[in-house]
Amino acid sequence: MAQPWADGSIHSTLFSSKKCHVKNEKLLIKLLHDDYEYYANYKIKYTIYSDDEATIPLLFLGIGLKERKIIKINNQITKIINLDTDVENFPFLRDIDTITEVKYVANDTLKVKREDLIFFEAKLKKGLNTIYVEYDGNLEYNTYGFLRNYKLNYSLYPSKFWTSFGPIEVSLDLGNELEIKSNNIGNPKLSNNLAKWTINSIEKIL
Repeated sequence: MAQPWADGSIHSTLFSSKKCHVKNEKLLIKLLHDDYEYYANYKIKYTIYSDDEATIPLLFLGIGLKERKIIKINNQITKIINLDTDVENFPFLRDIDTITEVKYVANDTLKVKREDLIFFEAKLKKGLNTIYVEYDGNLEYNTYGFLRNYKLNYSLYPSKFWTSFGPIEVSLDLGNELEIKSNNIGNPKLSNNLAKWTINSIEKIL
């Protein structure tokens, strides 16, 4: 999640995220099973310090988003802005065939699926704020062999565009039937089917 980039004066009445500092991010992922397969429920809490009272647009990048999404700013439900309109209304997006390019800064783009984006405006008070994001996401899995292996993806790419970004605490609730075969963020602390990591620097894994 970060403030998207735009040409000209579209952000002139809005507050720059350069005056905001992410103190920490807490991510709880719970693996759940429906009638057919496993999926992930994500609950993410950002603690953000803002130098002033302000409103900033924020673009959250999920992967494999399902329909249910919830955004809260300081415990208040916040409207999600519909991106399923002409791309001209959102200068930080560019459609190329079935893929969308998103810009968080002028000289850097990322190819995404439009349906994996959550766009909203955050009204921040001066001082500490909380931004809460909850959604369900699909998991990748193999379609061959006797055992089904699931792959969980979570993007930290937008985090690098904040002025400062504190530690990220990740908790993964495996339930009773799943285990971790591999990951790219190090060895977790594992207790009662709950795996925990603390990421102090995102540069090593981006």
